[in-house]
Amino acid sequence: MLNVIFSFLLFFYSLNSNAIMGGELVNANQAIARVTVSLSLVGASSDQRGYCSAVLISNHAAITAAHCVVDKSPASVLITFGTVASQATQFRVLNNIIIPHEYHPYGDQLPNMKNAFDIAILLFDGGLPDGFQVAQMQSGNPLLAKNVIHIAGFGITSAEATNGGVLRTCVTQVLDPHYSESEIELLASHECSPATGDSGGPVFTVNSGVVSFYAIHNWGWHDAAQNPTIGVHTRIGFYYPWINSFL
Repeated sequence: MLNVIFSFLLFFYSLNSNAIMGGELVNANQAIARVTVSLSLVGASSDQRGYCSAVLISNHAAITAAHCVVDKSPASVLITFGTVASQATQFRVLNNIIIPHEYHPYGDQLPNMKNAFDIAILLFDGGLPDGFQVAQMQSGNPLLAKNVIHIAGFGITSAEATNGGVLRTCVTQVLDPHYSESEIELLASHECSPATGDSGGPVFTVNSGVVSFYAIHNWGWHDAAQNPTIGVHTRIGFYYPWINSFL
């Protein structure tokens, strides 16, 4: 999933059905599986599901990266429930997509982009299926300078993979909790790195079965040898008032 980081990062916001590189599979009983969903396009075949990831923030809303949905109509996007998108039987069609007016595509600005406003609220009807619940958003400035943090997503599992759609998670390190006013920087490696399909997936911790949700994945970068080096993630706390204004 995370291996894809090397291909100029444009893979992060390509809409191909692509899981975190490294890490481990998530089973349906884990806390992160109950709050993390994938995005699929209406009419897509089962093997094309899970082009991006998202996090449940209410019984009728989820958060993802803006680049996942900026060119989509709400009626064309499905919330896909389940750890394996191709096997999902529960869906919700979006009725609204809300993106900050400040958002703009990265274009050729990587890896120097900061404060991209790459976040979107997805609204849907029908509530949550049994077994799913809302993540606990961290509204304050999180103390992320301490050692490790978890990430998860439905992205591809290696640079050679052609699709993903299976929820995986791994543990990585916070490099800079103040990468920008609205973003944090995490270490990326072959053992743990986001890739195509992981955009919008959560940066989180789990305590007593409760997922504390700090950020979503936006983009990553690599060195000259195409080894993943960093991942940049939008911090939920920065957008907390904006998010709540729509809930």
